Amino acid sequence: MAGHYGVDQVTMRNLKLVKIDLENNLLLVHGPVPGPAGGFVVVRETNKVG
Repeated sequence: MAGHYGVDQVTMRNLKLVKIDLENNLLLVHGPVPGPAGGFVVVRETNKVG
């Protein structure tokens, strides 16, 4: 049976910030970013050490 995935908040680690475009307010991220195209993504610093 198919499930319903996508409502829950998902945290992805080890994403690389490739480029910051200040002119267009864009961040270029390398790695798997969850969610639909055109969705909102929250980028924050991790507190994990090591």
